[in-house]
Amino acid sequence: MIWKVNTPINNLSSQLADMDIDDQTPLRIALDEEATKLTLSIFDMVKSTVTYELLSDILHSDKLDLYFEKYIRDHIYALMRTLYMCEWHQERNNVSGTSIVFWSDHKGLGPIVEELWPSKTTILKFSKWYHLQQNKQLLKSFTKRLLKMPFSKRKFSNKRINSPCIAVHANEGFNDTKRSDLFWFKETGFSTSDIIIVFRDTIFDERTPETVLQELDDKGFIWVCLKQNIVERKNAPLWRPSFSNGPLYKAFLIKTQKQTTSIEKLAMRIAKNALTEVDYWAAFYRELNVKISSDVEEGSLHNVAQCIALDIIGGIRISWQRSEVRLVSGGEFGHHPNHVYFVWNKLGLSDTQLNSNRVNSIVISGFPYSTTNDIDAPTAQIREHLDQTNAKLVIALFDNFFWWGGIYSYNMVSQFYLSFLYLVIHDKDIAVITKSKKPLVFESLPQLKPLMEQAKRTGRWINLPDVLGRLPSDASKISNISVGIGVSSAISEAASQGYRGVHIDLNRMYAHPLYKSGYGKVIFDDLDHLINQLKIFKLEKDTNHDLGSFNSHIALVDPFHDRKGNYRISDYVQSLLKSFQQGKTNEQAINIANIKYSSKWGSDKILSKASPSG
Repeated sequence: MIWKVNTPINNLSSQLADMDIDDQTPLRIALDEEATKLTLSIFDMVKSTVTYELLSDILHSDKLDLYFEKYIRDHIYALMRTLYMCEWHQERNNVSGTSIVFWSDHKGLGPIVEELWPSKTTILKFSKWYHLQQNKQLLKSFTKRLLKMPFSKRKFSNKRINSPCIAVHANEGFNDTKRSDLFWFKETGFSTSDIIIVFRDTIFDERTPETVLQELDDKGFIWVCLKQNIVERKNAPLWRPSFSNGPLYKAFLIKTQKQTTSIEKLAMRIAKNALTEVDYWAAFYRELNVKISSDVEEGSLHNVAQCIALDIIGGIRISWQRSEVRLVSGGEFGHHPNHVYFVWNKLGLSDTQLNSNRVNSIVISGFPYSTTNDIDAPTAQIREHLDQTNAKLVIALFDNFFWWGGIYSYNMVSQFYLSFLYLVIHDKDIAVITKSKKPLVFESLPQLKPLMEQAKRTGRWINLPDVLGRLPSDASKISNISVGIGVSSAISEAASQGYRGVHIDLNRMYAHPLYKSGYGKVIFDDLDHLINQLKIFKLEKDTNHDLGSFNSHIALVDPFHDRKGNYRISDYVQSLLKSFQQGKTNEQAINIANIKYSSKWGSDKILSKASPSG
């Protein structure tokens, strides 16, 4: 059988999320752990090279190691995923002979991994044919975009950068009724002159509308684009570095020697990549006098480069938890590298055992996005409609995105919806409101359309519109109970705000502490078991105080439970900015903020490399 890395095998009956080693261990857990082990083995080899030694003399940052580790892991993970799926398929289907795995885009890692991954049943090939075909398609796509791109532009000019400021990267948008990149911004604690909005790319694949840009202008925010054609305004302010090769890159090349071994060549490839990115971000931060970079983006290698650049210029990268922690060894490797990282609860501290993100300070803030019990007019109409159906139990459903190599599979999400579609169709006392992760989820489940149309005709099945960035609480607050697939972030949000919720953990993440204290009440691993409990709950929801109740588990969700996580984060960021404005260093700024936070909220709410002290 022939496999290609990063290419789905269409005739496989199972996707990665469906594969397991045994009843207790999904294959993905073993994959994550082994990918991290192999990454660290390769990095140990790289770290001993002359190239790495030269680079570490130029880039003084404790996150330099992480850049290399993440670069290596990102590239070998795609291969290892294919290898694991290949060998699982061979074993489960009694396939004899050998399989060939083509890894065209191996970035110099191919020969190294081949030596460390001996297999009698799988042969690695490093043909460039497939990679060339991909590049051909990418070139065609790029050419089309280039022809459509307006080239008139206005170079960004500094209106004022006299005082240290905060760069807020636009990822979620600025709608206060949804997830917003400015959720922590309070006019009583900040001035708009403290903020520069950075548009690095489109948001949810859409250009930022002119109405949003005008609103930012009216409020006095400065904003800048790092690419063309990502906002609707013509001649939008555009920042670009004044160099093609930056000063760090040039200083490094002067000292380098010819590489002869595959490890030296790999080290050089990663070093050049790192230097190019660090030069870019260091120039950006210096020119705009950025001392704090606020960016919720996760999982990208350039996030690590931003941290290194901020180490060089004496700044801080901050971010906050967006999703539930998976609690898999190596599963969050380099996923959220920051100087300060705000988490919901103590489970967010789990990464620190390995500290695979090199976070300087982890701050427990509680759930960050503040909402109220208020219901807007469209949502109130939905609730009124459901009341007219006389449904005795209204359930909010939260799905998740799936793909062949992802955490969730087609089978998982399909069965999730089928269970509740049948429930609504056959039980006139039950209604469902869905808040999907993305529109693409329903689009990828066309076989459910006839059944979903039948459920809609009952009047008791409603799919919320406009789901991108929409808070799950829009559904939770008009439901009796919520159900989310996996260990669901949407359920944690519902619980943090006092609503009932249940995780249906089809991934079987048995390491989660809720299995010890809340199995059969707030977390399930079997859909039939959950459906039966919901049928019982329908009859006794006024007296059943267990199903979906997080009252005795709230410390594992949000220890504050007060809907003020955004205020705590705001106060912390204000302290950081004030310290920079007073001429403090980045280490001093973090230490001062930690002391203030600890004195107000408790020393157990911060885990720092340097414990808070004067």
